[in-house]
Amino acid sequence: MTFPLILAAWAVAYLLAARRAVAWPVARTAAFLAGLAVLAGALLSPLHAESQRLLSAHMVQHLLLTLVVPPLLVLGRPVAVLLRGGPDAARRPLADLMRSRAAGIVGHPAVALGVFAAVLVGTHAPAFYDAALRHPALHDLEHALYLASALLFWQVVLAPEPHPRAASPIVRMLLVVAAMLPMAVVGVGLLIPDHAVYPTYAHGAAALADQQRGGSIMWLWGTLALALALLAAGWWAVVREHQRQVAVETALDRVGSAS
Repeated sequence: MTFPLILAAWAVAYLLAARRAVAWPVARTAAFLAGLAVLAGALLSPLHAESQRLLSAHMVQHLLLTLVVPPLLVLGRPVAVLLRGGPDAARRPLADLMRSRAAGIVGHPAVALGVFAAVLVGTHAPAFYDAALRHPALHDLEHALYLASALLFWQVVLAPEPHPRAASPIVRMLLVVAAMLPMAVVGVGLLIPDHAVYPTYAHGAAALADQQRGGSIMWLWGTLALALALLAAGWWAVVREHQRQVAVETALDRVGSAS
């Protein structure tokens, strides 16, 4: 019951802050709550139990925790809503943390990508993966690592405000392209072998077929999700550049009219 209570607490805290924030966009609230809903579905629904039996179900769960839940939560702008509508005692420490040197280090694009890739590939190593399936506490830690590393990655890619050290659109797009590599490493690592990679899933005649299905999910669907994110990032960069040019032209027109 602990995890449902944590999710409920996150939702209530966000809604209270959004209520206090002035003109907080409904779309951001919807994105954050959708992220919590998908997180609950990934870890509390029958999918979680099925992931103990089928590797392919486990890969679906991992994609939800890395490529669906984190961007939704980041698009909800939880830091911004806390700064604008959170408790007064929490605003200054949070603002100081966002401006700190540590935040600058962990928010560096190379660090965010490195952590994301290391967690994704390292946790799929057979020794760690099987140990996580045997020990619930380690399994919970694995899921926490997925969520934390992906939140860090998507925070850099989406660069929501407040983000004092936001990378350029080109760098963020390159990050998404680079993230396809560790996704492919995990997927191909499950597709190529002609034997069960993880002993826990080695039982039954359909084990190899399920493993290859899991590899396809991780590689193809993971790459597709990142490709869609890349297209969205490119479109948004074009929109922002157009807005900037319109603002410049408007300012020049005003100057010309005044003279």
